[in-house]
Amino acid sequence: MRELKSLDSILDRLLLEARRLVGADAGTIFLVEGSELVSSYVHNDSLFSAAAVNRHVYLDARLPIDGTSLAGHVARTGQMMVIEDAYAIDPSLHVAFNASCDERTGYRTRAVAVLPLVSSRGRTIAVMQLLNPTSPAGDPVTFGERQVSCLNLLADQAAAAVEVGLVTEEFLLRMPRMAELRDPAARHPWRGPFRFALVRDGRLGPGCGPASSPAL
Repeated sequence: MRELKSLDSILDRLLLEARRLVGADAGTIFLVEGSELVSSYVHNDSLFSAAAVNRHVYLDARLPIDGTSLAGHVARTGQMMVIEDAYAIDPSLHVAFNASCDERTGYRTRAVAVLPLVSSRGRTIAVMQLLNPTSPAGDPVTFGERQVSCLNLLADQAAAAVEVGLVTEEFLLRMPRMAELRDPAARHPWRGPFRFALVRDGRLGPGCGPASSPAL
């Protein structure tokens, strides 16, 4: 994934490859923001082709990092979780499946695999959740041992890719501020050298700015 640099492109590609690896019908990548998980990239072959509006239901999802959802539990514990049926979870696990999205869209989540993406500093930065694997013939199946092993191998590479994307995004967001600190005129492009050139050429009076700009 060396050619992928933006966070969006990284998340999209990761989710696509992970779903292909295990034959998952749907998947979500949640990013950790403080004490919450934010649904940042979503795929669902059963829903989105028929009703694109459902995508927004998932993209708006925010989950607390606790045991009230599978993704929140995994973010809190840092341990992968595989469930055969989201609606028949062993009570001894002390975790619940958040069915709100299923209720709003009509989707039926069955098998779930949730893996933490842990940064090089040992911090969970994201959670990938994969839903409803199918056989090559399209029949519903559960996540087998081979698939779980593949996901474990994928987790480290996926975490490294997301970490790079987050660092790149943070750097890009900081660039305008860095430019302002270095050159205050960068806050208002018509000031500085550009304004001097207009005054020199007689197109702007020495005490004037653009007609539409307020005095600053």
